[in-house]
Amino acid sequence: MLDAAFEALSLQLTDADGGADLDRARATFWARTGEFALEDPFYEARTRALFDFWLCDWRSADGSRPAVRNRDPELAAVAAACPHAERGLFRVVEEAPLRVEELLFGAAFRLPAVEASGRLRAGDVFDGRLLVVSDEIQVTPGLLFHPPETHEALDALLPDARELGLERADILDGLLRMRMRLHRFTSIRPRHIYRLDALLEADINSAGWARKQQSSQAPDS
Repeated sequence: MLDAAFEALSLQLTDADGGADLDRARATFWARTGEFALEDPFYEARTRALFDFWLCDWRSADGSRPAVRNRDPELAAVAAACPHAERGLFRVVEEAPLRVEELLFGAAFRLPAVEASGRLRAGDVFDGRLLVVSDEIQVTPGLLFHPPETHEALDALLPDARELGLERADILDGLLRMRMRLHRFTSIRPRHIYRLDALLEADINSAGWARKQQSSQAPDS
């Protein structure tokens, strides 16, 4: 099972260096997507996403991917697949069999044997990674959802975001910062948070630009 394999691989690698490499990856992940703490309601989901980032995207001090340091033959297939994982913003089109479309660049995938399928419903939009293990496309454990109330704003934002010429990770991380602001500022409507002009805004604890936007709207906006 992919979730168990990611957990075992993470434990093996952190035991090997006392977690030093993960700590460095965490600092970068927080800088890119927003810092979180144990008391946050999304702590477990964001932690799984951190491990996805570390195993699949991060480069250690020597330039290597953490997964190449695996020493467990039973984890070899997963470890070899990690550096080739493809991250995207996906919408679930069908549940059975599971089919998703990637919203930034339009690819579609059928995922007949995905462990995460129990967490996915038609219409869900999530940030996640696909990787191929034993000739099957899998979804890594750390998928993060953009809730239904954000989907209209997301659909309006994405065409212009593509035109900015940003790296895919910069767009996706910007959207995850918006998702965290939605947690922080529950009284602000999603369309005031999921905005193109906020895509590169790094501070997740400030929504002054959103409050300014709200004040310029009529009371029933």
